[in-house]
Amino acid sequence: FFFSIVGNQQQFVIFNFLSVFLIMCIGADDVFVFMDSWKAALSQPAAVSGSLETRFAYAYEKAVGAMFATTATTCLCLVV
Repeated sequence: FFFSIVGNQQQFVIFNFLSVFLIMCIGADDVFVFMDSWKAALSQPAAVSGSLETRFAYAYEKAVGAMFATTATTCLCLVV
């Protein structure tokens, strides 16, 4: 229904479903990894956990490597 109304497509190909599933899997993995880093940043000294900007920067810096790894493995598993 969504693809026929919004996307103006007459058929629903399996790759359309897989792309939606892939995006949801990547997003869920990244949210879990980032939230773990966000909670860990709270236990850092006041220079890091004092403001939202420094806490976000610290959490993102610590999480970006793990987020890349989970994204790469999710893509690899679903593509192969």
